Amino acid sequence: EIYSTALNRDISHKNIQTTIGACGGIENCCSAILNPGDKVVTFEPYFDFYRYQTAHYGAELLTVPMRLIETKGDAPAHWQLDLDALQRTLQENKDDIKAIILNTPHNPTGYVTDEQTMTRMVEILRQYPDVIVISDEVYEDIIFDGRQ
Repeated sequence: EIYSTALNRDISHKNIQTTIGACGGIENCCSAILNPGDKVVTFEPYFDFYRYQTAHYGAELLTVPMRLIETKGDAPAHWQLDLDALQRTLQENKDDIKAIILNTPHNPTGYVTDEQTMTRMVEILRQYPDVIVISDEVYEDIIFDGRQ
């Protein structure tokens, strides 16, 4: 009931899978979709399990570096996804990419993808309708500054 309300859709035992943590869920996704020679994209730095998991199925992990944006004054530096680099990576490997792993809040940086960035990413990914999105949101309820 909690997730049906939060996601505004009917969720029941017929359309969920219980796993032992996020690693188990990612494992299940990878085992269901990956074949040797496939490529998976994620942002770097990344949770090291992604590389082990893709390699286990003979797939290659392609990484798109995040950018650390320096600020002036007392404002802290912050991370940002490089969506132009994502677009290039997808285009250069379009025939081999099976999936993209998105992680927000991001491990290990803590970066939370904002709505504008997510909207642009959706626009990019719509150009690649066969790419499966694996959304790792294990920390979704551990955001303390009001962002979503």
